[in-house]
Amino acid sequence: MQGLGGRILQNRMLKPGDSYRVPNMVGLTLTTSNAGAVQVELDGAVLGVAGRSQETADAISLDPQSIMDRNGGNHGR
Repeated sequence: MQGLGGRILQNRMLKPGDSYRVPNMVGLTLTTSNAGAVQVELDGAVLGVAGRSQETADAISLDPQSIMDRNGGNHGR
């Protein structure tokens, strides 16, 4: 996970079942080599995965509005 200016805030391999709570900060992004293995939740609502299985995702915005926009506004409400 990177913050503004490309500063790396978290760089670790998550294992199946692991979770990571993203800090409530604007400008954070996610890069992963398997977007289909990353489940995205917003305010406790599961929105799906970050991308397709084995798809590399580079600098996906983790801003809440961007997450909602990518998921068609579905916020689990």
